[in-house]
Amino acid sequence: MPTNTTLLPKRSITSAQLLTQLGLDHGLSIERCLHNTGLTPLQLAELHSEIDGEQELQLISNLIDALPEYYDLGLQAGLRYQLTTYGIWGYALLSSQTFRQAAELGLRYLDLTFAFNRITLNEDASHAHLELDGSHLPDPLRDFLLLRDAVAVMVIQRELTGARIPLSHVQFSIST
Repeated sequence: MPTNTTLLPKRSITSAQLLTQLGLDHGLSIERCLHNTGLTPLQLAELHSEIDGEQELQLISNLIDALPEYYDLGLQAGLRYQLTTYGIWGYALLSSQTFRQAAELGLRYLDLTFAFNRITLNEDASHAHLELDGSHLPDPLRDFLLLRDAVAVMVIQRELTGARIPLSHVQFSIST
């Protein structure tokens, strides 16, 4: 499954923990979730360890392959990414004085998140919008990751502002 994602930075194991729990919640065994990831259940229990991005992508591939009936699996995953899940990055956003400051800071240090999509903030005279680009991601994982990362962004926004984002338009280009 992994592609030319060898340049992915190390990342916290927290996302793998959340994804594995998603699989367990749907009846998968921990062995099925971690198949071909190189991770063991013992490693998964280590709170402060890091993994390669390729390992997380393999875990996601395992979930998609084992649970094809769940077209909303990426959405379900995204709901699990609370602001505090991100560690120091999440706390930095919480300390921002404005939502704009939090957005700029968050995008500047996007590598500290679990996002695989490239995320940019685009603005015109009356609107601001985030664009998530997954064109560089493996085809079988692209839709899952787009939905997961988009929902995670909305969860973060809600936790920062205490309100649901007033969406005027949402557009997804997905294959499912």
